[in-house]
Amino acid sequence: MGLGRSGTTAMMSLLGTDPNVAFDRVAAFENRQLSYLAKFSILVNRRLTLPEFEEYKLRDLNESVFGPPPWYPGGFFPEPRTIDFFPGLWETFSKAMGESEAVRFYAEKTATWMSGFVAAYVEPFSIRLFRDPRDNFISALAFMRKRGNMVGFGRAMHDSDETFVRTTCYRWINFYEAWRMTQGDPRSIMVRYEDFVAAPTRVASEINERLGLKVDAGAIHVGEHHRSAATVRDSVLRHRAEGLSPELLALFDEYLGEEMLALGYTPSARPRFQKLRLGLDSVEITGADYCVYIPGEPFDAGEVWGLWLSVCARVGDHCSAYWRREGEFFSEERVVHVSYFPGEQWRVLQFELVGHPLWTGTVVELRLDLFNFRGTVVQGVGEVGWYRLIGGRVGKETLLA
Repeated sequence: MGLGRSGTTAMMSLLGTDPNVAFDRVAAFENRQLSYLAKFSILVNRRLTLPEFEEYKLRDLNESVFGPPPWYPGGFFPEPRTIDFFPGLWETFSKAMGESEAVRFYAEKTATWMSGFVAAYVEPFSIRLFRDPRDNFISALAFMRKRGNMVGFGRAMHDSDETFVRTTCYRWINFYEAWRMTQGDPRSIMVRYEDFVAAPTRVASEINERLGLKVDAGAIHVGEHHRSAATVRDSVLRHRAEGLSPELLALFDEYLGEEMLALGYTPSARPRFQKLRLGLDSVEITGADYCVYIPGEPFDAGEVWGLWLSVCARVGDHCSAYWRREGEFFSEERVVHVSYFPGEQWRVLQFELVGHPLWTGTVVELRLDLFNFRGTVVQGVGEVGWYRLIGGRVGKETLLA
């Protein structure tokens, strides 16, 4: 597991040097069978009608769009779960894959949520790859320019430098938070990209010792088409050698200063707004409208882009951030909602406040409505880590060249 351009292809190449590890040795190792089966089984249990998947498409043999069950709730099968397909799907896949008795593991580049999902069925071993997010950013840009397509790695068409930095940082902090809250897991290791490329034999030895494999660091092969730096040595500390502007470096400090420092990546400055805990470890949800008022000093909305909230949400279908100015009450006129699907994965929710027309003036109080429901209330517990106001450049942004 890792963000794009963090060494996942090299790690898969390393794992592929042992025939005990099965996966498709093609392209950039992105034939994701596990992800497909897991997402299929999740969609079966997700009661959400999508506009691109309507009921009539089930009956049209030529229609190739698929999605969650397009029928009304209240039937025989209870919510929120219906049928757990994954055990049967994985058993069928395993039988088809296990033609050789030597195969002991299946490996995949996968999303962070996968380890928590499959832990209910098997004993996954997770390798989490981190890279300096500033180098993630530069490497992604270089790779996109090399292929002649500037869309990818979370970057959309016409994104500015600042927007792409913010997207990179948001993806990075979600990955970091999922690792931080589970780093005591004995079947998981964290590998920094910089340490991996400097001493691949050491990383290979740890994997061999932990899993009883015989992976060979000397046999790692990553095609030239996948590289965006002249040499592996040049891929480390690229943000210094290739010169990110002071304005962009300041944004990385603002979004990830504390987290970068924790992993040995030295930021230039501390962020203006620090992480703050709500004084809660878990929240028991029994109704549809739980909320918590956030104490703090008044602040200028013009200095704040948004808010990040770390949660492990096992109930609810959305969280909300309300605000008020002096003399105002909390109301639906001043709120930003964030939807999510409950799960075992720690994640950071992002409230984009700057786009709201009433996010102006001096904000005197915030309120967070946690793990609320738009439909049927399901009782349960949600965990809360921290929240942080997100500063940064809120005005005119510069388009990427």
